[in-house]
Amino acid sequence: PRQVQAQAVRPDLLYCSARGWVASPGRVPGSGGLTSHSSRRRFAARLNSGVRRHEMNFRDLEQAALQLNDLYEQLEVKRWGRVWTTQELALGFMGDVGDLAKLVQAHAGVRTIDEHQAKLGHELSDCLWSIMVLANKCGVDLEAEFVRNTREISEYVSDELAK
Repeated sequence: PRQVQAQAVRPDLLYCSARGWVASPGRVPGSGGLTSHSSRRRFAARLNSGVRRHEMNFRDLEQAALQLNDLYEQLEVKRWGRVWTTQELALGFMGDVGDLAKLVQAHAGVRTIDEHQAKLGHELSDCLWSIMVLANKCGVDLEAEFVRNTREISEYVSDELAK
């Protein structure tokens, strides 16, 4: 079995271990609905229910992304007295895309980055999170737009191939 190194998302709320998401013990004031250990355990169980079996549908992914964004916004208020603007989120996304590009180069063999395959999955996930949060903040129904856009592009490419 692959070893998973524990990663802190909000060490006072949840962390990821080889067993999946685990709730941290103790009461955390101001943690937005995840103040009790039992509520953090339920949230961790919800994350684990789809992550382990990879059965999350789009709405589940979106809900998990928005719940994580809520936690980040609480941390931003704690650290800086305000939440990031949509423009700041977009700039953060651009940084993630730059990191992703370097990891894709490593995957293609033209750049050396230790453990690039594991980092590639992590960075792709970060980018997906950013896209989901940005779509929500901009009032875009990303699922509907994705379905519409892929259908239109598929029709176009199919028409081009038929010529």
